[in-house]
Amino acid sequence: MELLMHEQLLKNPVCFKNQRTEALVQLLDSLEFQEARLLTKEDIQLIFYDVWAMLEIGAHYKNEVTTVDVKQKAFRLFLLEFFAKNEALNKIIQQKFCTEKRFFIALLLGQKLVSKYLKRLEVLWEIHDTLQGEDQKQQKLMDVQRNWFQHLYKYEKELQLILYQVLKQLDAVEQVLGQDIWSTIKEDYFEALLKSIEMNHFDEILFWKNKLDSHPSVSLQTQPNCSYVFCIQQDASMRHYLNLQTALVAGIYETMEQKKVNFIFVPFAESIEKEIIALDGTLHVEQFFNRTQPNENKGRINYKNALNYALLMSKLELNKHETSRIYFLCNEEVYTQMPDDLQWQQAVRQFKEINNVGITAIYLGDLTKYRALWFADHAFSLEQILLDPK
Repeated sequence: MELLMHEQLLKNPVCFKNQRTEALVQLLDSLEFQEARLLTKEDIQLIFYDVWAMLEIGAHYKNEVTTVDVKQKAFRLFLLEFFAKNEALNKIIQQKFCTEKRFFIALLLGQKLVSKYLKRLEVLWEIHDTLQGEDQKQQKLMDVQRNWFQHLYKYEKELQLILYQVLKQLDAVEQVLGQDIWSTIKEDYFEALLKSIEMNHFDEILFWKNKLDSHPSVSLQTQPNCSYVFCIQQDASMRHYLNLQTALVAGIYETMEQKKVNFIFVPFAESIEKEIIALDGTLHVEQFFNRTQPNENKGRINYKNALNYALLMSKLELNKHETSRIYFLCNEEVYTQMPDDLQWQQAVRQFKEINNVGITAIYLGDLTKYRALWFADHAFSLEQILLDPK
């Protein structure tokens, strides 16, 4: 942060006049990078900053670098010339993206260049030992520049591949969270957004969402005068299904938003996490990150409490509607940890009948253990659906 604040160029392409831009740079400053013989963390941050600035004001940004005394001017100018002449990057520069999206493009591009290819480039540049002193480092940078042209084909192809991967990831973010996510998300969630992108969460969520959207068994048929409650098991045993679970919830939310339907998400494990109430299908984007955090609980899963709470919420919170539908997402633990209490089971059946409540169980777990659930009017296994060729 301090390094970039002292850059004389800040007054030109990217200024710090508001809290939002400062939060972006703080995110950049908080990142750790693998050790490199040729480039320090400061060097890498400056490269990120240069790409971001170029996306902000255009390829002619490199001309600004020549007008002031900046750190690593020679090598930065050299790299900027390479970026400015890249056809794929130029197409991105011409797009009218918001500052936040440009930042994430630059950051992801820089991360992938550094984390995935820097070691390979060090071999290509014949850097075998730690460089001692600034003079030795500058000499090696000059060697790299002299030999750049003979490896230009490899550099161009690598950059094109990285750009394709970055844009594909950002497209997945927009398809899951909406195209305006970059300008609407609060600064507090920048880090959570970056981590989700880095772990390919959105790419996988979109994959599962497209799989589920195309299958008629999963499509949600909303009804007039009906409210919906979604109980989502989120203990440690569901960790492996997190992206699939999120894709299902994202698809459900999309339908609810289009139909302006009231619904409640109820995440649970040993206890019930804070429920998320969305009236008329309205859900804030930040709640996406809150509801997709895995719970590390490895003990008892309180299915009884979750089911009771869902039944109660369907009438108290959403009681203006005549009917209610509960969707209960669970795995094979439901067969061993749901209480075998016949009186309670009878009470649940009576409540459902009196209050016109229907329950659909969505099973995520070991298919060999899958069998009918007493509390559900309908049930299906996502694994069976995904394996079904129809």
